[in-house]
Amino acid sequence: AIVLEAMGELDEALRLDSRAIQAFKRHLGEEHSFLACTYYNIANILMKQGELGDAMEYCLLSLKIHERNLCSDHSSITMTVHRMAMILEQQGEEERASELYEKARLQQREALRKRFTRLNLYIDEDKPIDTAPWPIYCRSKSKFAKPWRSLKDRMKPSTGKSKA
Repeated sequence: AIVLEAMGELDEALRLDSRAIQAFKRHLGEEHSFLACTYYNIANILMKQGELGDAMEYCLLSLKIHERNLCSDHSSITMTVHRMAMILEQQGEEERASELYEKARLQQREALRKRFTRLNLYIDEDKPIDTAPWPIYCRSKSKFAKPWRSLKDRMKPSTGKSKA
């Protein structure tokens, strides 16, 4: 269905997503993340077709499943909240859209903070991380790491040349 959507065959993509929903409900239950992802995909298609009210309903179905099964800053929740903001913006509800955009931004920021903490990297509150993934500045507890290099610089492969 995703390939068909990318090719612009939206009606056929919707048909396949509908079949997937039936199969997921029957075999995996009403709370499975595959079902939530398929609802999200349908919302994307409906949004492209201009059916904003129906798209919002599918986003809400996706969000409810994700919120019951995932942590509050999971990327699937953030993406769904962002999609809902886009729908509201297209419907002319800028204030509500702005609130949801901000909610998604804060969720993304918290997710990045947690991810970097797990990687033993620490975000400096004075450095930007809102434009993920670059520029994100971090420091490491490792005695071998240079402090306050951008994450982009940390990801560059070593040239293998010694400066000795």
